[in-house]
Amino acid sequence: MNRTRILVVALAAVCLAAPASAAAQHNLTFPDGDIVQEGLGDTGATVSWRAPFLVSSIASLRGPANCDPDSGDLFPVGETTVDCLGDVIICPGGGRVCEIGFARGSFTVNVTRGQGPELSGIDDVSAIAAPGRDSAVVDYPLPTATDPSGVLTSICDPLPGSEFPVGDTTVTCTAFDNIGNESAASFVVSVSRAATKEPAHRPTPTRPAAPSTPPTPGAPAAPASETRPVALSRLRVRGRVARIAVACPAGNAVACEGTLRLETRIRGRKLRLASKRIKLAPGRRATVRLRIRRGVQRRLARVRRVRVKAIATTRDASGQKLTGARTFRVRAQR
Repeated sequence: MNRTRILVVALAAVCLAAPASAAAQHNLTFPDGDIVQEGLGDTGATVSWRAPFLVSSIASLRGPANCDPDSGDLFPVGETTVDCLGDVIICPGGGRVCEIGFARGSFTVNVTRGQGPELSGIDDVSAIAAPGRDSAVVDYPLPTATDPSGVLTSICDPLPGSEFPVGDTTVTCTAFDNIGNESAASFVVSVSRAATKEPAHRPTPTRPAAPSTPPTPGAPAAPASETRPVALSRLRVRGRVARIAVACPAGNAVACEGTLRLETRIRGRKLRLASKRIKLAPGRRATVRLRIRRGVQRRLARVRRVRVKAIATTRDASGQKLTGARTFRVRAQR
């Protein structure tokens, strides 16, 4: 009788230590499934997930499953497969004899390239200074910032309600998402002087008109008194630098002073590339160098050719706004 009991105990110990059979393999369940997460620019993202578990009526995990890579690791941009493996104890039929097996499973972590929030409602604003003043308080509407990961903060400089001088002032708005990605956009606030009242008209005595003298053949025509807008030509874009030829017409009574900006549309969305103050004397030409914003330059690098609109805003001697514009077809340089 004692020998029989000893043999039963020995057989049970052998069963407990036996390697797991094919039937003893189980699949892990992942509560978060495949994970898609936005990264910080091109540096990737730290990704965490809830621990996998086992759904079985005859088996249970012996401690947490081990995953490679582990939860909380830094994942690069792109798709990464995570493999997990855990030890299980299997007791089929509710019997006393159990065996040790394993459970495994895998899922994917897809880290997308991070981009800053999308800014909308970026439009130029015009205002008129009070009579006798050289500035005006402008309370412009703030742009709307949206991002799949949520917007952390958004701010514009100068702020709404600031005092803007007569002329054109560039306002830059910057937004950050909850991951830390940044985006920026800009617009122009134009402040003009109030129109002055002209003195009451007093009739002057008429005088007989002097006889007109016919023009001498071959004599040069008298220069026009009107002020013309800036002329634009030869736009080149290389990396983050744009160069454009600017000319102030020779017949202008005042210097060409104002703002030069570059705009484009990519996939139906209007983007402000760059802006800069310019000042040229009448008859002068110059090549203006503008620095393209970093986020916009990355989008330009994804297209082969793009239409860029150059807009130069100046004023004539009376303070009236003059706009010179030209559209160029340029090749984006990486």
